[in-house]
Amino acid sequence: MQFMPTHDNILVRRKVSESKTPGGIVIPQNAEEKLKEGEVLAVGPGIRDHGERVLCCVMPGDHIVWNLEENEVMVDGERLVLVVDCQVLGVIQE
Repeated sequence: MQFMPTHDNILVRRKVSESKTPGGIVIPQNAEEKLKEGEVLAVGPGIRDHGERVLCCVMPGDHIVWNLEENEVMVDGERLVLVVDCQVLGVIQE
């Protein structure tokens, strides 16, 4: 199944957080805080503002950090995240 976001939505694969502390203690998954960092998989076409198309600020392949809320979706058995363009705080450059 292919999922294509609409408007200014961005489909993201969340970065997996470390499940061990530096001392080697395993942290249960439900006790971990979910990171708001991940890789952009797909980007919607943008929104219209006074008839002009406003494109999203990121592209597929970018690694981003976002703020506030997101929506989770299941695509091919994988839990992915939908983030609105205005929630993106920045792109991580390596």
